Amino acid sequence: VSQSRYNLAKSYIGKYLTLNPTVPKKLNCCQAMSFVLKSAGYNIPKNGISGTWDMKIWLDKDFTKTDSPKKGSVMIAVTGTGSKKEYRGHVFVYGEEASMSNDSSSGLWKAHWLNENAKRYYGKTLGMPLHYYDPK
Repeated sequence: VSQSRYNLAKSYIGKYLTLNPTVPKKLNCCQAMSFVLKSAGYNIPKNGISGTWDMKIWLDKDFTKTDSPKKGSVMIAVTGTGSKKEYRGHVFVYGEEASMSNDSSSGLWKAHWLNENAKRYYGKTLGMPLHYYDPK
């Protein structure tokens, strides 16, 4: 299942993904993830999920938390949970070396974060706990 979710996510690279076009592209990571998950058959709300807090709540109900992410897992850092609370969180589809997510500067779905760089930036620099999920 995680391999097929990963392949689906990878097929969207370079595209603008959203279920709610009123959300600004620079804040669109959860909308892009909503689009990918809905496309994979998950029961995402009609207008998607627009924030990392709400995305984590949804993941806690519909996915299983794991300590060992693998290709296709969802990785999320929740806004306001780090030592630098003013920074925004982010959500990714975990990859082999690079994770896919919305690129805040362009609004496009990209594999632009090396896994270790994302963990270092969100986990260490911003002090945000990273959470990993797989489908139940």
